[in-house]
Amino acid sequence: MVLPVRITGLDQSGKPFSVLGHTLNFSRGGARLGGTEIPLEVGQMITVEYKRQKCKYIVRWVGHAKPTAGQAGIESLEPDRYIWIETPEQHYHDDIDPHRFRSRVNRPPALDLPNVVPPAPIPEPAAIPDSANENPPDAVPQLTAVPESAADHALRDLEQIIRSHNLSVDAALQSIAENACSWLHATGAAIALMEGDEMVCRAASGLAPALGLRFRPTDGLTGEAVRTRRPVFCQDTANDPRVDRDLWASISIRSVASIPILVEAAPAGVLEVFAANPNAFGTQQAVLLDQLAALARSFVAESRESRSTTRS
Repeated sequence: MVLPVRITGLDQSGKPFSVLGHTLNFSRGGARLGGTEIPLEVGQMITVEYKRQKCKYIVRWVGHAKPTAGQAGIESLEPDRYIWIETPEQHYHDDIDPHRFRSRVNRPPALDLPNVVPPAPIPEPAAIPDSANENPPDAVPQLTAVPESAADHALRDLEQIIRSHNLSVDAALQSIAENACSWLHATGAAIALMEGDEMVCRAASGLAPALGLRFRPTDGLTGEAVRTRRPVFCQDTANDPRVDRDLWASISIRSVASIPILVEAAPAGVLEVFAANPNAFGTQQAVLLDQLAALARSFVAESRESRSTTRS
């Protein structure tokens, strides 16, 4: 699990510093850091803070060359202190019997692969004013370009981890779904890909359908995302005429986002996330979802190209 942290200490000149970073993995005895904004030195004493919990560490190694460039290994100087609060796996969908939804919290881990989360929390979206009700229900947040950010670094780390493990396309999609759930504090996340005239669930995290579940890509929000080839957002399933409110109420889902995965401008699948609270996915979340869908698209496109080359 990779978690956002703040790192403080004294630099080589004795000046105090305080920077953001993230773990790449951790244990009671130490951690491996990545994404730090200041170079660390072997033997340097630092304090790492996670969710207001602090612990002192000593830097034992620093990576300078690929694939560990920008990383550091740290050992705890307070072995009795354990600041890492385990984040449980969070708990898909218009056209699915709610009884097919199931909690995946207790499933055994499919991958020995850490999650990657942004080193800075995504702020909650602003409350939607009453005037927003004048807009059509299919209005979506404007996807705007954002500057280089902690999330961009974390996305690159996620892609590097997936590629370094040489994962299959399904395993890569599973990692993306799990991180989407963690990053957005979502109740569930899923990725489904087109197979003929159907969609098949290929990755899921949290409250989600069984892997391999097939459904029609023509109905509900998924169908709209596939048809329009643009992101579709439902801010509240309780009053959105496009969705079956009873179905969503039965599984306690109030917000849904469906992001199409396009390969050569054609819909190849969707990335969907769900939340128990209304108005969960705003503009910033839309940008991040678009980036995650782009990452999924790259692996799907590469898989298709590989199969095409093998057949030829």
